[in-house]
Order: sequence, then C-alpha cells, then structure tokens
Amino acid sequence: MNTRKLFLILSAVLSGISTLIPFYFVSCDGISNGVEVSGESAISLIKTFSGIAILITAAAIIVSVLFIKQKPGYIIASLLNVACSVWGLLFMLNTPVDMNTPLETLQKLDPSFSSMEALGITEASTGPGMYFVIAAMICVLVTMLLLFVYKEEE
Repeated sequence: MNTRKLFLILSAVLSGISTLIPFYFVSCDGISNGVEVSGESAISLIKTFSGIAILITAAAIIVSVLFIKQKPGYIIASLLNVACSVWGLLFMLNTPVDMNTPLETLQKLDPSFSSMEALGITEASTGPGMYFVIAAMICVLVTMLLLFVYKEEE
C-alpha cells in the first residue's frame, strides 16, 4: 500500500474521531421524570444523525481503500464524508448553545435531554469540535485529491 492510501485511511480515522470531540459543554439543573437533576453534558456530532453518517462514510473510505481498491470508490466515499461533515458542521453552527438556549434545542442536539421537563442552564461553553471537523474535512479532501491526481503506484 502506498503512502497516499495510508494518509487517506488516517484522514478517515481523523474524521471518525472528530465526531466524538465536543462542540459544546453544558452544565444544567432541571427536572427529569419528576426528579430534580443536576449535571454536565458534552454535546458532540456523534449524538446527531450527521455524526453517524460521518462515521459510516469514514468506514466506507477505509473499506474502499483496503478491499475495493478502485479510484471511484475512494472518491465517492470521500465526497460523501465531506458532504456529511459540512452538513453536520452547519447543523451544529445553526443551533448554538448558550445560557438562553431552550430545552427543545438541547433535545435536538443530545438525546439525553429527551426526558427533561424543565431546564436551567448554569454554564455553557464552546468546545474544539468545530475545528476538528474542519481539519478532518480538509485532510480527507486533500488526500483524496492526491490519490485522484497522481497515477496509481502498485
């Protein structure tokens, strides 16, 4: 296996890991099933549909490089991964979390808030997730283009 294929696999792994990095950190007090609760939550892409799509397309990149071994497979899987990453990034940026975020927004971003009846956010901050997703997108695009442009080395 040549180094460009190895870098594409590493980019796919980075893309999968970027779904686990938190976009937002939330500390809150609330009522869940009639019981007062207090806690912290890290909201990341893995808890949304787009995060799962990114993981699936990252796995598709790895499978296409290791087993299919055809350039159209690399390209399609990589472009789908980048499209899912853009979709997830835009979704997270269009639903920002701050001190005044309503409970419905948090329920969209994190299923663990689905049983909450009332919520008071005590602290909200942004995490490094956005930067990791952008870096993963750039890595996947660059390594895919390097594989596409140069002739195949066997």
